[in-house]
Amino acid sequence: MPRKWIKKWIEPSLHGTTSTELSRSQEFIWDRLMLLAGQSPVDGVVCVAPGKPWGDVALAAECRCTVEELRVTRQLCVKFGKILDNHAGITIVNWLEYQGPLPDGRADYYRDYRRRQRHVHSEHSEQRVNSSHLVHNKTIDYRRGGVVGVGRSTKKNVGANNKSKGKTSLSPEHRKLFDILKRVPSVKEADAYKLPELLADYPGINYELEFKKFVEWWPGPNRRVKPWATLRNWLGRINEQKADGKGKLSRTYKSADDHYGRSKTA
Repeated sequence: MPRKWIKKWIEPSLHGTTSTELSRSQEFIWDRLMLLAGQSPVDGVVCVAPGKPWGDVALAAECRCTVEELRVTRQLCVKFGKILDNHAGITIVNWLEYQGPLPDGRADYYRDYRRRQRHVHSEHSEQRVNSSHLVHNKTIDYRRGGVVGVGRSTKKNVGANNKSKGKTSLSPEHRKLFDILKRVPSVKEADAYKLPELLADYPGINYELEFKKFVEWWPGPNRRVKPWATLRNWLGRINEQKADGKGKLSRTYKSADDHYGRSKTA
């Protein structure tokens, strides 16, 4: 029965007698003869059918060489005891030694090994498919470090802690104040929702004046990078001054001007 593959032994191929007995082109022809012997209807014999050998021209075409090159190679292989060349075909002498069944137990081992490998590859393929399905159907918020939404939409998650993604409607007065703060490069339109809460936390202040002062001072000598947190500290110190002696400076706190690096006014 024709084979689908034959064994190619590494050590005999690299360092065996064939490498010294045959030239490179003759080794190629030898390898083609081995493949034909495996494909043959008679295992280990290069023939078209049982008892019917290949013709010289057709065999040379299969071996991708000239008829003369094939003839010389066959003679050398006969000389070194590699083949038997007769009317039945070309018989590979040591075919069963190198291409026969594996020793007892080895065939079962390799069969089980291949079965286990197929099972492992199947599981990995299924996991890859499932992973790609999850990524495709979920929205990933990289700031939170994980998947936050389900669905095919690629829109970013908009939640209670992500108000900046929507446009906040401000009153004309609040819009005027926010436009002043937007002169700070790190204050964006998306931060508009923070303004009403800020004003509610620090009432009774001349916001327009203080915001203009804040914008001129920003980012200060320490090169601050969080304008909203700094602005809260700014307004908080103004409230502290108002609460202490009706506007007089306390011994504990400096004025907002002193704290943020400007000269103290009288």
